[in-house]
Amino acid sequence: MIRSCLLTLYIMISSTLVSGAEPVAEAWVYGKWELVYDPDGAAQDWLEFFPNGDVTNLGKQNKKIEGIYVVSADQVTAVFSQSGKDVITVFFFDEDHRALRIITSRSGKESIYKKIK
Repeated sequence: MIRSCLLTLYIMISSTLVSGAEPVAEAWVYGKWELVYDPDGAAQDWLEFFPNGDVTNLGKQNKKIEGIYVVSADQVTAVFSQSGKDVITVFFFDEDHRALRIITSRSGKESIYKKIK
């Protein structure tokens, strides 16, 4: 499971390097983010991004799903290991880095995470 996560992250990083993309300053993403809006009514959860490339999703009743992430020029791509499967999640952000937006799987609308200070 961890091995497949690492392989997926390696592929994501390799494709970024091959495409000639410049390294992205990612310190802005470090810390805890809270789900503040979900059009489908999903339960509140939090994301925590760490400088070492780890990410944790904390859900209802302290349910914890761990993964890894990489920041590119316009998105944060995370790979979570859940029930023996790798789940790739893409978060989009704007220039001011105030929100992470994700397209929900139910309705195709945006959910929004905001950073907790």
